[in-house]
Amino acid sequence: MTNTPWHHEVVALTQKLQEELAKITAAGGPDAPPLYGLACEHKHSCSVLLARVDQFGGEIDPVTGRRKWKTWIDYPKFHELAARHVEDPTFKFAVEDYVAETPSWALF
Repeated sequence: MTNTPWHHEVVALTQKLQEELAKITAAGGPDAPPLYGLACEHKHSCSVLLARVDQFGGEIDPVTGRRKWKTWIDYPKFHELAARHVEDPTFKFAVEDYVAETPSWALF
């Protein structure tokens, strides 16, 4: 485990990355990235997910003040949309069409 970071180290790195991305986004310009947020984590896997706010950041919960992230895949919906695309290649769908709300236990 000498070459494996601890979860708190991964969190710190991810938070710093988010801060740097936010600076670049705020500066604007044609190559500016979209806004990202710390969406969810899995401590046992030592992982943290930075997600695009415009695609996966749902509404702010008025009770908790936390964002309701949508980072999970609704697989039945995805397969339904994919089958529809196979039947009709002109039918298009995007990630926003099959995301599901992130379970509370996974939120950062």
